Amino acid sequence: MKREITVGVTTHGNRCEWLRDMLNSLYYFSKISFKLVIVDNASIDNTLEYLSELSLQMKDLVVIKNKVNVDDSIGMNQILEIIDTPYFLKIDTDTLFTNNGSVEKALRCLKTQRLSIVGPYWDLSLRRRKEINSWNHSQKMKMEFDRADNLVSKINHHFEVTVRLPRGNFMFLNTDDFREIGGFDQNYHHNAMEYSLVMRLIEKGLDYGEYNDERVIHRPSDEIRLSIRKSIPDFLEFKASLRKK
Repeated sequence: MKREITVGVTTHGNRCEWLRDMLNSLYYFSKISFKLVIVDNASIDNTLEYLSELSLQMKDLVVIKNKVNVDDSIGMNQILEIIDTPYFLKIDTDTLFTNNGSVEKALRCLKTQRLSIVGPYWDLSLRRRKEINSWNHSQKMKMEFDRADNLVSKINHHFEVTVRLPRGNFMFLNTDDFREIGGFDQNYHHNAMEYSLVMRLIEKGLDYGEYNDERVIHRPSDEIRLSIRKSIPDFLEFKASLRKK
């Protein structure tokens, strides 16, 4: 049976421990099969060694190695170029799964509501938007925000316009819709990469929605991370033990 989902991850720096914890929890708590694509953006720890070992145990794993850190946006577009599944799940290395069913429930949410993207929401404020230099992708939406800013400032000069965005640490996407709008904009790095994405969705007449799940934790405490690590098997060691039997 052809898989429906590709899971895409980018990593860099010293994140091997986080990446390993995230993947262990993803495989242990997800009952749906998926392809996995990992982009390494010039990690400086033992990430590539870990991924090399992982490749020996997994058939559906692709590793893309970049010699420099091209950031999350370009890395995700590299994944978009090679995937062949109808749905794409973007996960950050600093995300942890703590119970069963999160991936499956998020996929059902995306399908049943016929959305292009679902994920937990965060707010991008006017102050943050003013830090964005390039508006070439979305002049129409810039005009809409300027109009809204003028309206709220007449009510109270302390008020500002925000936009609710699906957070990129756990973002489920419809692959065709993602491709239709051109993927992520490389002008928007990881700290605001979702902004341009959803604005272009809106201009195309597509839509996104909120999906919250307490079982998926972004930036978990060391206590939670260590607790999950003790309670589930290490995927790499588990697969190796099966091969020996």
